[in-house]
Amino acid sequence: MKRFYLLIFLMLMGFVGQAPAADVLNVKSGDIFLNMGNKNGVSFGTIFNVYRNKEVEAEFGNLKLTTRIFIGRVYAYKVAKTQTVARIKELPSVSNAENKAVLMGDVAQPAFILSADNLFKVGDNNVLATGVSKLERLLRFVKRFKALKIRVESHCDNGVENATKATRAQARSIRDWLVKKGKIDEKLFVPIGYGDQKPLVSNATEEGQQRNRRIEVIVED
Repeated sequence: MKRFYLLIFLMLMGFVGQAPAADVLNVKSGDIFLNMGNKNGVSFGTIFNVYRNKEVEAEFGNLKLTTRIFIGRVYAYKVAKTQTVARIKELPSVSNAENKAVLMGDVAQPAFILSADNLFKVGDNNVLATGVSKLERLLRFVKRFKALKIRVESHCDNGVENATKATRAQARSIRDWLVKKGKIDEKLFVPIGYGDQKPLVSNATEEGQQRNRRIEVIVED
């Protein structure tokens, strides 16, 4: 039973093997080659979150899990039918040393990134009227891809009370808006609230806290 609950916890935290939307085929002279193109919904400027799969062993038994490490973001620079050439957009400043470069074999997933402050009051989950236009852009992004699974992630800074609960509610609000407005099957979406556990930058400044308050909608498969 303990093993079951551990597995569920790790899945919620991103410790789970997942089918990639695209693979990094090669990295050469700053160009990153992905096996996903405009027939899949990619267009010039599309953002991809890049992850690295790493196998870890549990402290008991022979159980092995795959943890997914966030490496950074790239953007589509040249797009063909079945392949995309991307370039680095940003690498998070809080990453470990091993995460400072995109490598062949990494996984790239199309992503739409929004500032949570454009959609909600801090710590709240009611969509602001001024945020509707941003969600309409998000809906157009979602409909470009014939996805089987889409993660809706909400993140905040370290100053938000009940951070995990608050971000989980925000993720569900966005899921519900997309389902209702876009007439999309609710089962397509996986809403996740990460609280302040995955900062992009340090929370030491107000600017850093604002950057960490974000929504990421990711085409997982």
